[in-house]
Amino acid sequence: TDQSIPSLIMACNDEDEGVRMEVAKAFGELGADAQEAIPELMKCLKDVNWKVRTASAQSISLIGRESITAIPSLISALGDNDWRVRYRIINTLSEIGEEAVPHLINKLSSKSAIVRKGAIDALSEMKIADPKIINSISLLLTDTVEAVRGKAADALRNIGKEAIPVLIEKYVFYSKNYVFHFIIPISNKKMQILIISAIGGIGEEAKDALPFVIERLTDKRKLIRVEAARTLGRIGKESELAAVALFHALTDKKSLIRKEAALALGKVGYSAGLGISSLIITLRDKNPDVRWRASDTLGIIGESFSDILKGALELDDKEAIFKAVELLRIGIKEIVSGLTDLRQDKCDYVCEAALNALDTLTEE
Repeated sequence: TDQSIPSLIMACNDEDEGVRMEVAKAFGELGADAQEAIPELMKCLKDVNWKVRTASAQSISLIGRESITAIPSLISALGDNDWRVRYRIINTLSEIGEEAVPHLINKLSSKSAIVRKGAIDALSEMKIADPKIINSISLLLTDTVEAVRGKAADALRNIGKEAIPVLIEKYVFYSKNYVFHFIIPISNKKMQILIISAIGGIGEEAKDALPFVIERLTDKRKLIRVEAARTLGRIGKESELAAVALFHALTDKKSLIRKEAALALGKVGYSAGLGISSLIITLRDKNPDVRWRASDTLGIIGESFSDILKGALELDDKEAIFKAVELLRIGIKEIVSGLTDLRQDKCDYVCEAALNALDTLTEE
C-alpha cells in the first residue's frame, strides 16, 4: 500500500541482507504503485549482496513505465561481477524496450567485454530490426574478444532477415582481410562459419541469402562447405534452387559434405524429390554415414509425396491429382527399390535406417 512504501524504503538499509532482498522483491510485487521506490532500488543495484542486486533489477522492470528513469543505473550495472545479476539486468533492459536502446548502443563501445556482451544480449532480446542497431552490432563481428563476436552473430540472427546484408558484408570482409588482436590473428574461417550459421539460424525468412550460401558450397575449405550445406537445409525449404545445389554436393569428394547434403535434402522437402536418382545413387556411397542419411532422407521424401497427393485431393484439382499420383507411383517405386538393397548393409545403423524408411513408406 501507499502507506507501507516509506517504511519499505527505510528497510532497504537494514543490516540483514535477507531483509533487504525481501524488501526489494516487495517493491516489484506492488508494481506501478511503487514508483516512488525507483530511486532507492537504483541504489540497491550497488548492494554488496548479489541477491539484493538481482531482486532490485527485477522489481524495477515490474514497476513499469516509470522504470525508464532507472536506465542509467541499470546500464552501469551491466558490468556487475555476478552473472546472475547481469542476467537480470539484461532482462530488465530488454523489457523496458526502445527507451533503453540509445544507452545500450553507446555501451557497445565499452572497454569492458562483459559490458559489450551485456549490451548485445539486451538488444538481441528486443529483436528490433532497426538499421542503427543492426549496424552497431555488426561492428562487433570484428571485436577483439571471441565471445563478443559470437554474441554479435547470435544477436543479428535473432533480429532476423533484416540483418542478412550486414552478415554477408562481414563475411566478404573476412574473405579479404586478416583481422588482428595485437599480434594474434582472428580465425577468418571460424568467423565465416559463424556468419553462415547465423544466416541459417534465421530460418526460412533468409531465402534471399540462398544464392550467397549456395556459392559457399564451392569453397575450397571443407568446413565452410559443411556449414553451407547445413544452412541450406534450414533456409531452403521447398526451394528448387537449394535442392539442386545440394544434389551437386552429394558428389563432393569429402564424405562429411555428402552426409550433410543428404541430411539437408530431407529438410528441404518436396523440391528434394526432383532428384531422387541422385539420392538413390548415394545409397551406394562407400561411407556408411552418407548411406545412413540418404536412407533417412528418402523416407522423408516418400512421406512428402503422400502429403502432396492429400493436398491435391483436398483442392479437388484433377490435373494436380494426376501429377501427384504419377509422382507417388514412380517416386515411391524408385525409393523402395533403392532402400531394399540396404536391408543387408554391413553397417547396422544403415540397415535400421533403411528398414525404418521402408516401414514408413509401407504405412503411407
